[in-house]
Amino acid sequence: MKNKILILPLLLLALVGMVYAGTCTVNAPGASAVISGDSVFNISSTVNNTANCTITGSSALSGGSFTAYAMNYTGAPRNQSNVTITTSAQRDAADWSFDITCYNTTAVNQVTDTCSRTGITINNTIPIIDTCLIGGTTASTRTVSSSGTTFACTIYNATSANVFWRNAAGMSADDSSSSNTQCTNVAFSNSYGATGLQLSCNIYSINDASNTLYFNILDGADTVTGTSYTLSLEGTFNPGDPGQPDQTIITTITNALQNKMLVTFVIIVVVVLLFLVMGYYMVKKK
Repeated sequence: MKNKILILPLLLLALVGMVYAGTCTVNAPGASAVISGDSVFNISSTVNNTANCTITGSSALSGGSFTAYAMNYTGAPRNQSNVTITTSAQRDAADWSFDITCYNTTAVNQVTDTCSRTGITINNTIPIIDTCLIGGTTASTRTVSSSGTTFACTIYNATSANVFWRNAAGMSADDSSSSNTQCTNVAFSNSYGATGLQLSCNIYSINDASNTLYFNILDGADTVTGTSYTLSLEGTFNPGDPGQPDQTIITTITNALQNKMLVTFVIIVVVVLLFLVMGYYMVKKK
């Protein structure tokens, strides 16, 4: 009996100390909002006498995160707040989410409210395309000497990128539907570092009808198009490839002669044929 009497106060104390879980409301910023610079967050809590709310922002695309606090709850019943958060130092991206937890003023019975806002775009800067190289030297309009030549540019403050080929009419198409380019996968969050991020693509074939190459990069709010370079590839001819333009006999011979491996193969075939012919006549004479 005594044990039961002792347990009852402990149960009551445990109940008093339990954390109540409620749901707060983010009134601002609104869903899918674009914010920049100093932005106001307005939070309504179900907790009276709210002491503070912790606001944690994060972006998977940019790798950015930060924590801020709303502590200016005023007036009865002290359950709504406007807090200004500075975003100018944060990374631009369109996938920012904010998780919010609010607490009341009682230390023993600490009531908790939680809520979140997702799909927010932070837009303070414009992505940058810096130094570009083709085959390891400064990029320019040129003839590319071999298949597999690298096209690379350093970029800053971007969450995605595309490589495009453009034709004479100015139309763009991705590399899979025109010329053949294969790019290395990268972690775009690294583009926010001091040295930026290098995008690198290998050029394997160039369609004469769509031979102007360039990058465009995005941060979720802005798109920047880089300088374009008109290229041609020496010594390539792939008959029957729908991605290759129609070629005349003269063009075909010229391209074939430019391909050293093909020339070597032809010489070997001719020599073998000559030996076979000589052998045939020698056997016939006997």
